[in-house]
This record gives sequence, C-alpha cells and structure tokens, in this order.
Amino acid sequence: MLTGLLRWGLLFLGLCLLVACSDNSGGAAPEQVALLFVGHGEPEAFEDGNWPITHDDGSPFGPHAEELGVPAMYQYTEWAAAYEEIATAMSYIFTDLNGNGVLHEVEISPAGDVPPFFTWEAFHSSVYDHYQAVGNYSPHNASIREHIDNLNIQVDGVKIDTYLAFLDAVPRIPDVIWQIDQLDKYQKIVVVPLLLASSTHTQEVENFIHEVAHLTSGMSVTVSEPFFEIPYMKMRLKNAVVGMANRLRASIPEDVDDEDIGVLLASHGTPYVPPYPEFGWQPGDIFSNLILTEDIFHREIEQSFPWKTVTGRMNYSTPSIEDSLDELDDAGISHVMVVPSAFPTAALHTMWDVANASVGHAVVPPAHPTGTLQSMADMSDDGVVVHERPSGMMVYYSAQGFADMEPGRSEFQAGLSFVGKIGVLEVLEGVSYTGGSSVLDEEPGDDSCLPGEICVTLTAEETTGSELRLMLYETEAGQWPQDFRSLPTPSWVVTEYPAVPENFPIRIRIPLAENLFAISSNPLAGARLGLAVATGVSSIMVVEPTDARGFSASTLVYQPGVAMDYGSVSLSVPEGDVCELNPYHPTCLTGPLFWQDHFLGEEDFVPGAVYMDVADIDGDGTDDLVTVGEPHFEDSELPLTVLKLGVYYLNDDLTVREMEIIDAWSETDPAFYSPWGVRVIDHGGQPMILVGTNIPGLAPLEDGFGNVFSYRMVEGAWERSVVRENSDPYNENYNAMIVVTCDIDNDGDEDLALSGAFGTSSLGSWMENTGDPVAPWTPHLKPMPAGTDPFIRGTLAYKCTDLDGDDYPEIIYNGMFDIPDTDPPRYRGEIWLGLNPGPVDSADSWQKVVIDDDNWASADMWFHDFDGDSYPDLIANQIFSSTVTRYTHPGADITQPWQSDIIISGLTSPSDMWLDDMDGDGFMDVVSADHTAHRGLWHMNP
Repeated sequence: MLTGLLRWGLLFLGLCLLVACSDNSGGAAPEQVALLFVGHGEPEAFEDGNWPITHDDGSPFGPHAEELGVPAMYQYTEWAAAYEEIATAMSYIFTDLNGNGVLHEVEISPAGDVPPFFTWEAFHSSVYDHYQAVGNYSPHNASIREHIDNLNIQVDGVKIDTYLAFLDAVPRIPDVIWQIDQLDKYQKIVVVPLLLASSTHTQEVENFIHEVAHLTSGMSVTVSEPFFEIPYMKMRLKNAVVGMANRLRASIPEDVDDEDIGVLLASHGTPYVPPYPEFGWQPGDIFSNLILTEDIFHREIEQSFPWKTVTGRMNYSTPSIEDSLDELDDAGISHVMVVPSAFPTAALHTMWDVANASVGHAVVPPAHPTGTLQSMADMSDDGVVVHERPSGMMVYYSAQGFADMEPGRSEFQAGLSFVGKIGVLEVLEGVSYTGGSSVLDEEPGDDSCLPGEICVTLTAEETTGSELRLMLYETEAGQWPQDFRSLPTPSWVVTEYPAVPENFPIRIRIPLAENLFAISSNPLAGARLGLAVATGVSSIMVVEPTDARGFSASTLVYQPGVAMDYGSVSLSVPEGDVCELNPYHPTCLTGPLFWQDHFLGEEDFVPGAVYMDVADIDGDGTDDLVTVGEPHFEDSELPLTVLKLGVYYLNDDLTVREMEIIDAWSETDPAFYSPWGVRVIDHGGQPMILVGTNIPGLAPLEDGFGNVFSYRMVEGAWERSVVRENSDPYNENYNAMIVVTCDIDNDGDEDLALSGAFGTSSLGSWMENTGDPVAPWTPHLKPMPAGTDPFIRGTLAYKCTDLDGDDYPEIIYNGMFDIPDTDPPRYRGEIWLGLNPGPVDSADSWQKVVIDDDNWASADMWFHDFDGDSYPDLIANQIFSSTVTRYTHPGADITQPWQSDIIISGLTSPSDMWLDDMDGDGFMDVVSADHTAHRGLWHMNP
C-alpha cells in the first residue's frame, strides 16, 4: 500500500512520542527501513548523456522521442529523455502551432505543435555548447550525494539504510528499488523526492513507484510531499536562500543604501498550470503547482529583506530573468543580487541558464575543477561575479546553490533529516500526522464524502447555541490550529448552518457549490484550509470567548470538485474564567491608561448602537449622543422593530438627563430600514441629523434602498425628510452608507458627500447644503465614467479633507469590485482619491487618483501628518489582511504615487480606528477595535 507522507506532523512532540512507541524489547531484531532520496540529477559530463541506458533489472531505458526524429542510437539516452520532456513543454507553450485543432501534439510542426527550430540536432548541439562553457562538468550529482551521505537519521529500534536515486541521471528509481528488492531485508520503504512543489517531477516519481510495484509488493511504501508542502522544510529552505542573499550583500560596498539594492529570486519556471479550471487547465492536461507555490515562497522570503525583491524565471514562464533585471534597472536600483531560489546545488541551470541571463556568460562555482574559463575571470575569491550593465547597474551573482555554502548547507541537511525521520516514523506507525498529502490505493472509509462536498464528523459533550457554523481559514500547516483558537474572521464560511443535534456524533456533508461565502479576496483554488466548527456564534464577525468550538486535526488544499473530508472534530466549550479566555475583556484590564466604561441609560435603548455622533442637539451647551443601531449583525433573527434612531441628552458630568427615540422601523412606516451611518451638521443655524441606510445585497439586511434621511426639530417635534431616494436601487444608487460631511464648496457650511453603487459607481457626487429648510439640498450627481470596470460594485465615500491646500476638500473612497468568474464569488478593492475641482464642478471635473489598487475592505481611514512635512498622510486598515497601512502624502502634487507602508500587522479583525496621542508624548498613536477578538488596542507611535 502506497501512502502519502505528512506535512510536518506533531513536530518534535510527535517525534518523541512515536520514537518511544517503537518497541524493540525482548531482543527482537530491529525493523529495517530503506530511506530513498530522489534528486533531480543531470549527466556529469556531456558524453554521459549520450550513453544508452539499461536498468539494473535488464530492461531498456526507452525508447524516447521516436516521433520527434531522434536517431535510434540515441533513443535510450538521458539526452533523448530530456529532449522529449522539453519538447512536451514546447507543445504547451505553443498549444496548437499547426492549427489543426488538436492541442499539445508532441511532434515537430507541421505534424505537431513543437516549433520547427526545436529539432533534436539543435537541442543536442546547444546542450554540448553549454557543457563546454562550464568545462564539461556538472557538480550537481556529487553535491547531492555528499548531502545525503552526511545525513545521520536514527530512530530507536529501527535500522535505516539510506539510498539515492535520480530522475535524470543514473541510478534511477527503478534501479535502486531493484537493488533494494534483491537484498530481501526491508519491510518498508520511504521515498523522499528532493523537489520543491507538486509538479511533473513529483508525478514522475509516483509513476516510477507504480511501475516497480511488483518489486515492492511485500513492503509498505511511503512517498513524502514536496518541500513547499512541509512547513519545517520550507522554513529551512527560506533560511538558506536568505543566508545566500546576505552573503552576496557582503560583496556590495557597505555604503550602498538598502533602497538602492534589489534582489532577483531566480527560479526554473514551467509552462504548466495548476490543475484548476480558473488557471486554464483542462482534464487530461499536464499540470504543475510550481509557479503557484513558488510565488508564495518568494513573498515569504521578501518579508525577510529590506531590499526591493522581484522574481525572474529561467524557462517557459514569465517574468524572465532578463525582464526582471530590466524592471529593477528602470526602477533606478543601482546594485542587484541574483539569488537562485530553486537550486540547492550548483548545476547547469546555475552555471549557464541563470548565469547567462544575469551576467551574459557562464559562471562556475569557486571549487569547480576548471580554473581557466572566462567564467572565472571576473570572479572574487568567494565565487561572486560582478557584472556592470550599460546603465551602470551592478549585478552580483554566484553559481553556487543555496545549500553549497553556510548557513544554507546546514539548513538544507537539517530539513532533509527531519523529512526523512518523519517519513520513517510514519511508515512504522501507519499514520499520517497531518493528512495533507494524497493517499494512493487508499481503502474507502465507512463514511463517504463525495467529490465537491465538505465533510466532517462532529462529537461533543457540551455546546452553545442552536446552529453549527463551519468556517474555513487559509493557513500554513504549521500555524494550524494554534493561531486560530480565538476564531478570527474566517477566509470562507459555509453558508448552510446545520442544527445542533440532540445527540452526537453527527456526520455532516455539505456540497460546497453555492454554499460558500468568500470573505478573503484570495483565490480559493490551491488554498490550504483549516476547518473550525463553532456553535453559539451569532455571526461570522462576532465570536464570544465561551462559544463552543473545535478544529480539524489537519489542513486540506482545496481543489474544485474534490472531496474535502476533515475526518473527526471534537467540539468543546473553552474552560476557564473570562479573563483566561480573553485577557482583553474590559473586566480584566487595569492601569492608568485603561478607560473606565460607563453605561448610558438602558442597555437596549438603541440595540446594536455602533454608529454614533456627538452634537449639542437641545442647545444647552453640552454635547449629546446621537446613535443608530443595526443589531442584526449579531442576531439575524431579531425583528425589524429593533431598528431605531435615538439621542441621549447629557448633563455636564456626562450623565444622562433623558433619552428620546427619534425614528424606528414599523409595519406602518418601514422607511427606517437597516441604518448604517449617522452624522449631525448645522443646517441654517439648527442641528440636522443625517442617517444613511444600507444598499441592496449587503448583509445583514439585504433589501435596502440606500436612501438618505434628515431629521430636524420643527415646532417641538422631529420631522423626517428624504435627502436622497433611490427608487431603482440596483441601477441608480447614490447613498450615504457612511455619512461623510464637509464643506465641499467652501461656502462655510457642511455638505454631504455621496457614495455610489451599481450603475452609478462614480466619485464626486454630493449634496449641497443650502441652509434653506424649504429646499434644503441641491444635488450634484455624477454619472459613472465610461470605461469603468463593469464588475464594480460601488464607490464608498470614507473621509473628506483638504489634501492640496486649496481649501476645497478631497473625498477618499473605497472602490469595491466583484472578481468575475469566481466560485465562490470573490471581491477586490481599491482606495481612490477624488480631487475636488474647486468652483468648477461638472460631470467630468473630479479626477480619480488611485492610492492603492489592492485594498479589499478598508474599514476606516484617517489623516495626520506623520512625517512632519506639513502634508497629511493617510492611515487605513484592512479587515481581511488584519493590517494598518500608512500612505505617505506625495507633496505638492497629490496625483503622484502615495507610498504605502504596513505599520501594524497581526490583528484579528480590525474595524473602527482612531488617531490620538494616547501616551502624551506628542506623537499621534493608532487606536483600533479588534472586534472579533473582543478587544481594543492602541499602538504606540515609535
């Protein structure tokens, strides 16, 4: 039986437990395990690739590339196999070159889709030239063999013998498996591919294992996942690449600033896409996850660098190394380090392909046996070549792999030891520690889970609430579930809520099609997801510390149409008092900076009162508190009669003198539906309350119109008027969901900035305050500009302030868009600045400035001059990345780029935000509400 290897299991605790379970008492002979590492491999010299190969069992290697015109004498060689592999890739690059409607035909055009220039003769000649350029020697195989020979993997009660095979060199997997079988002493085999990602090469390993199944029929065989799928190994690889970059940095003059240095992470590339339709993949196509997972890996590496970092690829896919160097050159970077991120050892790829693209010629490592080549002419003692481009940009490159030097050598070997040891433990115990890898030839369980379903078996002794909420979190296996026990805002939510049963266990099976709600803007396909199940959760945004919860033991990678079976999850109510469960609970905090809370009046005077403003409503000289509430976020079953607008009339000591409900929803008067924002302005010398309501299609109440109402006192009674009515809300919708007011026309009174939605998703729309109670508003409505993204959902006005010093305030918006053809539907967002044209206000006079083209769901924005240049900078948060970002004002020309810097990260779910000098040191701090974690935080300005 061939099983898949863990992602990283229970780590060191699991290692200790499982080693202790390996019982070798009573003098029994130790169990013998063959640990087979599989490297990529390549011929050490050009001639080695020309020799016909026969496997150790006597079977021939080939024939290869018969249809491509390879002469018979070469069809059983490494070069024929390599030519066939690359020609296949060419057929995917050119797809249907001969135009006959049949895709990916591996023959030379016009017979197939391989371009005519890629003949066997051309390929064979180019390989010869590359080998000659590096002295006709590749150290790759010898370096990998040295790494494997230096491993010392031990497990109590087990004798482990280590073997090495190659995919593109001798010995190959069938050769070594045949040798292992001939020894007739092993009960188990662990296969560890030295590969980064699930790709054509990992499929090749699996195919070889299946081909030799007749040799392993009496043995258990476990194949590990690729390195990017094992967080511990991935971390070691990251450390190795970072270490290599730091070594290259030592070759750059010390006085060069970090902002003048760039890093190009050089990788292999592939023409194959992940096996999901959104990437263009079709059933039967070759597939690879290399680019997808490599991009994630590079983003993680980038976080460790103070330098601008880009990716460049060697073959088949964009961006090329040359294009990425041009990008850095165009950006004004003066010194660039090219760091091979996909190659642990020196090989033809590092010595020729990456080298030639980076510095224009071959480069060999310093220990290379050829010392007379041009490739070493401009090399330093530590193997670094420095190349000056025509622009003057300096490029620094070493042909060594990241594991050819310290600290990468130690990091790589530590990772290999870990993966090998875990594999031995798994095959011994017959378990998978995280269940992340595929299991081949697996017997079906009793509880089925059909393709396209999410399935879980729940057990519980105590629960809260009446419904079960299934929440999916995008994560790395190493973060799950410890980083999510507080149940922050999930990435995706299953929208079918099964009832809590009277008795457990219960088996849940839910089709994911049309039953997933996306909160994250990241693609679902290919995401690694952990499952949390909770009861008592009043909404996806509000989680009490005492809500019952449980977490899947493993994470799974979502693939469309594939079953997502999370096995068994046990629900439990968190134990401990409130302060143990949530140390940020108001009753648990003390100290001089902690604010004392005071309840005003009755607790449910205005249920769900989260939107409020302060103003002197009754003219007694003391500000009063005006509020609207939307409690359906927390309890969707509440009646609509809980929707209210109320005012607390306050005394000087902030106690409540009296309370008044100004408006409420009723069956006879249903206009006050789903209020979202409230603001008090001066209108003609009297206070006027403005209330904006929800547009249609947005939770929690989705039948809104986006109407805007005003309230003013007339002869002792409150009178409601319509500021803006949307009779056809899905087509024309000007609204004020967030009520933003400022003096837009610079005439001394506050006007109302409007948001837009659907067919009127524009900027620059506003209502002019006339001060006249008879005709209180003059509308200035702007149409949606031609050429606007047709998938726009709305332009939400957030803040209004003068940014260019002309006394006419600009308006800041969050542009919101659907991402087309996504299932479940996903969304994206942008931050826009609407440049106030001043006195000349026309349909096309408001200029749009894109401050950030990737900010989905900024929940709040504020302005303050943080750098002392007299220009106000923008502070904005982002709910789903749990960050706060500063956008630096560009100066006199506000249409120039606003530099972004994440100043706060690691929040749970930031919502409302304020700026204030909390510690009295003269510097503005950031205060944020982390609402799903039930806490408020302030972040000290450093």
